[in-house]
Amino acid sequence: MRLFITGANGFIGRHVRYHLQTRPDVQVAVLASPGRETVLNDCYVISGRMETLPEWKQTLLDWQPDACIHLAWNAEPGKYQIGR
Repeated sequence: MRLFITGANGFIGRHVRYHLQTRPDVQVAVLASPGRETVLNDCYVISGRMETLPEWKQTLLDWQPDACIHLAWNAEPGKYQIGR
């Protein structure tokens, strides 16, 4: 199975990624912000940001994931959006 993960460097995402990388039947691709690609060992890395989808969309389509785990979140310390 091929899985694409957004937010793979985040608090939850890194745990999900580590777990999936231990599975021999799973290939992992991740979206990594430019400059953060080197911390993602053993993953297919797509360099980009959520807001620049047109720049990396074709790379993702060429990789052909079976599913996506979307964990990306834009947060600034002290300014979290919690239920309205």
